[in-house]
Amino acid sequence: MERSSSIDVLKVILFLSVVLGHINTPFHNYIYAFHIPAFFFLSGFLMKRKTLSDVKLDFVKLIIPFVVFSIFGLIVEFLKCLMLRRDFPELSSMLYDVYINFDSTVPYYGFVLWFLPILFLSKLISRCLLIRIDSILMLSLISFIMLFFYVDYKYYLPSLFGIDKVLVAVPFVLFGFVYRELRLNKSWLSFSISISFVGLCILYSSIPYFDIGSSTVVYAGVSILFPIFLVTALLSIFEILEGKLSLPSQFLALCGSFSMLFFVFHPYTNNIAYLVANFWGANYWLFKFILSVLFLSLFCVIKVRKRNLVVFKYV
Repeated sequence: MERSSSIDVLKVILFLSVVLGHINTPFHNYIYAFHIPAFFFLSGFLMKRKTLSDVKLDFVKLIIPFVVFSIFGLIVEFLKCLMLRRDFPELSSMLYDVYINFDSTVPYYGFVLWFLPILFLSKLISRCLLIRIDSILMLSLISFIMLFFYVDYKYYLPSLFGIDKVLVAVPFVLFGFVYRELRLNKSWLSFSISISFVGLCILYSSIPYFDIGSSTVVYAGVSILFPIFLVTALLSIFEILEGKLSLPSQFLALCGSFSMLFFVFHPYTNNIAYLVANFWGANYWLFKFILSVLFLSLFCVIKVRKRNLVVFKYV
């Protein structure tokens, strides 16, 4: 499958939504209605093989950055407590939640990193299922059942190794793979179907809430499919625009390649933006968002020019 610029456009939108989602904005609930499941869906969409041959590559791309930057985040958190003369968090509990439960509620700068091991495990399980099950219909049915009834069984799931998070992530990865296999050649038709479902959810105030990192998933019935249809609507409209306009594909591909950098470093730049905004007396969410993106863009420029620096090795 030839790489489409629509994928890179979607990646840019998603990592900007991650930055915005961790700033206090009026759009918090709308962002959490789709952005985390969308990443899982896109990961499944980009999975090219049903074999386990890419597990090693996934480990290098996901688990190593998780370990490296979680340690970095813990060090920064302890240094901050030391400088501000605050009480240190209980280390054993903190380490358990970071490395065993993969919990996003841990009060340190790596709180977003739970996503990386959960994505690794979700892709591993999805690949195992794809090896065993050839039927696209059966995969779709299994994924739908897992999502639809998640609200009924999630309270019985252990948090150990993020099991409660993995079981809501796997269906989105599988749906991403299924969509790639079955996607319609007519983008307008795909867009029309997808946007109709999205519109109905909005019309009937049935927008879900996905804070998977803290195991908080709220939805009503089929509205749990809202992020899937929103992503397919966006992909379809971007494909339509790509066919009609001359998009800067190389620039978009470059921007898309910075998704891990934005993901890892945005808690730090958001905090810096917050401090700068308060210092200037401009405590407004849009100002903090723009500042954070500017700081992240500076990191991107440095990465392009100094890509051999150790700090950029895994982003």
